[in-house]
Amino acid sequence: MSRPDEGSTVWRAVRAVYFLFLLWIPIETVYLFKDGGNSGGITLSRILGLVLFGLALLEPGRCFRRFPAGFWPLAWYLAAYAASQMWIPRELDRLFRVQQLTLIQMAVLFVISANLFEEAGFRERLLRFYGWWIGLVAAITLATGSAVIEGRASVGAQDPNVTAGFFAMGAVCLAGDRRLFAHGRSKAASAAAMAVMGLLIYGILNTGSRGGLMAFGAGILALGACGGKGNRKRNALIALAAAVVLSLMVRREFQAGTETSVRLDRSWNEGDTAGRTIIWDTAWAMFRERPLLGYGGVNNFFTLGSHLNFPFRNTHNLMLAILTEVGLIGGIPFFIAFLYVMWLAWRHGRRTGDALPFALMAIQVTINTSITGKEDKLFWIVLAAAAATRVSLPARAEERGLQPIPS
Repeated sequence: MSRPDEGSTVWRAVRAVYFLFLLWIPIETVYLFKDGGNSGGITLSRILGLVLFGLALLEPGRCFRRFPAGFWPLAWYLAAYAASQMWIPRELDRLFRVQQLTLIQMAVLFVISANLFEEAGFRERLLRFYGWWIGLVAAITLATGSAVIEGRASVGAQDPNVTAGFFAMGAVCLAGDRRLFAHGRSKAASAAAMAVMGLLIYGILNTGSRGGLMAFGAGILALGACGGKGNRKRNALIALAAAVVLSLMVRREFQAGTETSVRLDRSWNEGDTAGRTIIWDTAWAMFRERPLLGYGGVNNFFTLGSHLNFPFRNTHNLMLAILTEVGLIGGIPFFIAFLYVMWLAWRHGRRTGDALPFALMAIQVTINTSITGKEDKLFWIVLAAAAATRVSLPARAEERGLQPIPS
């Protein structure tokens, strides 16, 4: 199938809707219509997702041009998930089908995103846009105190740990922007980007999320380690500046005796994990009981809950969620796909200087040690950004203000 016209109306609409879709993800808990059911209601994010899929069907030559790197191992995982319905209690069938539909939607999003991201200019603009947008969201959230959960800042009704992940990704998107200190760029624009980074770091601290802090640190370290010879020094300096800012802000938290400082102190002195250690130990024991096939989709969380005297319990760890869900049969392909696209992102960064996809993957690895993000849209978007680096098309020089460098 031939490549579609870059200037077609439908193609421009696909890219515009994708920007809007990304814009709404951090605030997708804002419902347009409440339905009173388990889904909560209709969000603009869901509507935009449907519009994006419809437009993608009108541009199959671009949006479904090829299956991205890692797709087939992930398809195997989805098949293992579907097969697991055979050994879950019948009363969980409805919940299982809801989760299965969500995973299929995420797989379609992965394919569309990876094909869009093969154009490096589009990928870089989108990630830069996300950094500035989440900075604005953080500013409004912190200024208004619109959402506080147990003394911890949050965007809307999002879990503070998820919010911290949003902020960490935004800060690293700005830090990894190759335009940040590019020749000829306004110093005021670079200074503004650094200021927004500082705001996002402050936002992470206000969420009280220790996992979010670790994820941000992992992303910044990944930027410093990747990026090739030309960008490594610049990335290292940005990482050092971010580390200094973070250290000063943490010191201020302890001086003020905030909720964040209390949580950090408990972690350091008492090894506190907010109950996750017990959950992880129990989930690991479950995996050892059924290592090959697991307990089945959804049923793994209900089984974990029964072991912990709860009706339902999340593993708070992506690896343990996969292993208790589909065992090694479905888990190994999932992890192979994840590690493969991460390696592609590393190789791309070393060759071209674009370390951002690898840094975002490092964030996902870290944040998913304390949450289970396989149903989160940003998880699959980051996965797609990394997968697309295998066949990344050089951006047009006029789009980026930089010389295109082949991957």
